Amino acid sequence: MVKLASMLDRKALRDLGTMRAQVVTIALLVAAGVAVFVMSVSNYATLLRAQRDHYARERFADAFVSLKRAPLAVADSLQLIDGVGVLEPRVVATVRVDHPGSALPITGRIVSVPHSGQPLLNRLVLSSGSWVDPARADQVMVNDAFAGSRGIRPGDNIRIILNGRLQRFEVAGTALSPEFVFATRPGDPLPDDRNFAVLWAAEKTVATAFDMTGAFNDIVLTLAPGASQSHVLAELDRALAAFGGTGAIARRDHASHRFLEDEITEQRTLAVIAPVLFFGVAAFLLAVVVGRMVEAQRNQIASLKALGFPTGPILRHYFIFVGVIAIAGGLAGVACGHILALSVVESYRGFFRFPVMEHHLEGWVVAVAIGGSLAAALGAVVRTVARIVLLPAAVVMRPPAPRFRAGALSTLGGRSWPARRLVALRGVFGRPARSALAVIGVGLAMPLVVLGLFWFDALAYMIDMTFDRIQRGDAHVTLNEAVPASAAGRLAGLDGVMLAEGQRVVPVRLRSGHRAHRTAIAGLPPEGELNVPRQRDYGRVGIPEDGLLLSRRLADRLGVRIGEAVTVEVLEGARPVREVLMTAISDDVLGMTATMSVSALNALMREGPVVNAVTLRTDPSRLGEFLRKLAETPAVATTSLKSVWLELFQERVVGLIRISAVLLTMFGGLIVVGVVYNTARVAFHERATELASLRILGFTKGEVARILFAELAVVVAVGIALGVMLAGWIVRLLLSARSTESFDIPPVIAPRTYVFAVMTVLATSLASAWVVRRRIDRLDLIGVLKARE
Repeated sequence: MVKLASMLDRKALRDLGTMRAQVVTIALLVAAGVAVFVMSVSNYATLLRAQRDHYARERFADAFVSLKRAPLAVADSLQLIDGVGVLEPRVVATVRVDHPGSALPITGRIVSVPHSGQPLLNRLVLSSGSWVDPARADQVMVNDAFAGSRGIRPGDNIRIILNGRLQRFEVAGTALSPEFVFATRPGDPLPDDRNFAVLWAAEKTVATAFDMTGAFNDIVLTLAPGASQSHVLAELDRALAAFGGTGAIARRDHASHRFLEDEITEQRTLAVIAPVLFFGVAAFLLAVVVGRMVEAQRNQIASLKALGFPTGPILRHYFIFVGVIAIAGGLAGVACGHILALSVVESYRGFFRFPVMEHHLEGWVVAVAIGGSLAAALGAVVRTVARIVLLPAAVVMRPPAPRFRAGALSTLGGRSWPARRLVALRGVFGRPARSALAVIGVGLAMPLVVLGLFWFDALAYMIDMTFDRIQRGDAHVTLNEAVPASAAGRLAGLDGVMLAEGQRVVPVRLRSGHRAHRTAIAGLPPEGELNVPRQRDYGRVGIPEDGLLLSRRLADRLGVRIGEAVTVEVLEGARPVREVLMTAISDDVLGMTATMSVSALNALMREGPVVNAVTLRTDPSRLGEFLRKLAETPAVATTSLKSVWLELFQERVVGLIRISAVLLTMFGGLIVVGVVYNTARVAFHERATELASLRILGFTKGEVARILFAELAVVVAVGIALGVMLAGWIVRLLLSARSTESFDIPPVIAPRTYVFAVMTVLATSLASAWVVRRRIDRLDLIGVLKARE
């Protein structure tokens, strides 16, 4: 038995050598699936671990409340609410940073830190420098992202406008906070490290600047074990309503946490869906290719059985053959996935600010990857080999009877077909199961190329829809408070302004039954030109005169349809609660939006025609003058430019997604190469004896090649048609499993993407045909007709 095993082992090694091209392409199929699995699972685990450790070490709060002003004694009474754990009052305010290197006004958020040092919650991690000296009123700490983007170091001076007064501060150090892992201004969906700063200063410094001595305007807290979150938030809202509370929010609604959770959800989806798609398709293709390869060695198996080889060693021989391929592909995929995961994590560092975010290749990930590769490979071969090995040798040596009747197709279309075409048709229809599997293989490989390329189509659509069709202004200005609508007219008179449209933006909580969502309603002029809600087909959505317009995702979140009422709980001023009908739906890309006409929103608030934001169209040649005038306008709180937003979107969102898109496209291309090349090579090996016989009968090399190529052409053509149909379905499947609030990726696939995927398959088919043609030209007619030992 040992001698038999050693003989078969030598045969396995010989087969691996003689079939090295096919072995390499099959190993690439496995490697592509494994690499996607290792990369996506590792990215998910890295983000999750960094978030969990940072939140736990720095005691990230469970709930947050902002208000206008309340005495510190109120904080003591809030501590008595059932379910409240640790509660910490503080002073938080919006400021402007006067930086000489910035033409755009820089918005800052200053947060007080206790006299004792570290706060109880949302503790800071010092990156450089030292802690602020509580005895000094001229020191601040700056968030690490802003300091790095602006080249600010400990010991530098920074000028900050606090409550209308310009003050100079010394930067004591730079820091990280779990509250600002993803640092962004309220209402902005993307971080702008260059134009948004987070500052921490001594409690006395901030309180004095904003007339908050003995008072607070912000609270962070944790929930006691087993506490009802909804009960605690409701009690906080009730207790702080008299002090201008804007509504307590849970951690899940915190801007930084929500975006981080969205990215973790994205990676979790990719960690499940993408590996299942790639690894599942790779396993199926492996089964098809290896199954046909084993079928092509049917005579060898029969000869081994006739010579007395037991079934066990023969099965073991093929297990070794595919096992070597699977392990080689699995190891290559693990190494490739590890390297790719490192590059993705490196790209995260400029996006999410963690003290520690390191990629570790987990042992269980390697075990699952290699184990899955072996299972797929063994499963691919065991059914075919067992079916052949368990038959008597005499039966195995007899070729399977084809289920093709020449008469059925010889007169197709009322004409007689040449013999060589009938041979090609027999190759396709004589073994329908084998041909169907080959077609499915090509059909599954092509959508994986589309899956990578469609991201570029979706991103182009998102940029066009958001920055050209919906947000048509060049600048957006928020004001310190609501002012008469004539303020928009005053801004329109600034140098460089061509058109100005005022808005009223109100923070609200929208409710429908048991569902609720905190957002802001934007009151827009119905006939405005600078903020235009759109449908997915770019059609303009009219702003209703009286009703509420919701983005489709927000309507789905609330579970409401057109004509149904939504409860609007205003979170500022007198905090009115109104029932408003949803009368229209838009298809926004960024965030989840709610819109009304500005006059209807003013009426809901029981106020006159006021605005607290203005969208502007500017003359690009006079942008510098406009920004200088704007910086001198005291009523302006924040300013954002569309050009900056577009740059941020390209850098943050597009840059992050492009990495995955390129990788998915590359792996999809590898799988196309593997399946098409192996289909052609296995077809050649299966038909080698027949092709040699045709050559002896007088067929030329070209005629013999055209017979084989006709079979391949039918398989590829039908497979491409199947792939085109499957591509859209697979893209929608992936996006349906993804549900985030930050941005909506539409299932848009441009015709050029289909063309590229088809050309990839055709190019691979032509290259494979060229390799096979060379084999046919070198075909040893006598050697092929001899039985192999």
